[in-house]
This record gives sequence, structure tokens and C-alpha cells, in this order.
Amino acid sequence: MNDWYISVDGVRPEAAVDYDWTRIDQSVRRLARLQHQAQNSGVVSDELQSCFSEFEQLLAEALEQRVTVSELAERAEISQQDLIRVRETGRLYER
Repeated sequence: MNDWYISVDGVRPEAAVDYDWTRIDQSVRRLARLQHQAQNSGVVSDELQSCFSEFEQLLAEALEQRVTVSELAERAEISQQDLIRVRETGRLYER
């Protein structure tokens, strides 16, 4: 169930009211910077690996707080399918 909901009296339930996007926004920017550095150097740093793990955790936390998959995918700049994998496995990719 991605963004499915059951309407009660024609009212859609609230999803992640006032969610604070700060940590996800910062993580997306940091990941982009570290990935760019890794592409230029050809080396995947421990910092990048750690940042990626933190990003996965932030995504899982947001989903637990009822942020919709579509909203989170847009904000985190990843596919909805990837977010569903995070929700089901806790990981973006197998490693």
C-alpha cells in the first residue's frame, strides 16, 4: 500500500503533518556532494558509506511517521519503488 487510504466521511487522513524535512534535505545534499567526490576520485569513502546508511535510516523513519511514498520520493530524489524497498527491507539496495 503506497499512498492508498480509506476515506471516512469523505475526509482524507492526515499524513505526516508538519514533517520536518531538514535532515532529509541535508542528507540529500551531502550524498550528492560525496557521490560527486567518489566519481572524481574513483574511491568510495567511509564517509559516503556512512552517509548512505544514515540516509536509509532517515527514509525509514519518515515512512514510519506516515510521510507518503510519493511525497518522500520527490523530496529525497529517489523512485517510489526504491522507497517501497526501504519500507520492506530497510535498505535502498542489496549489498
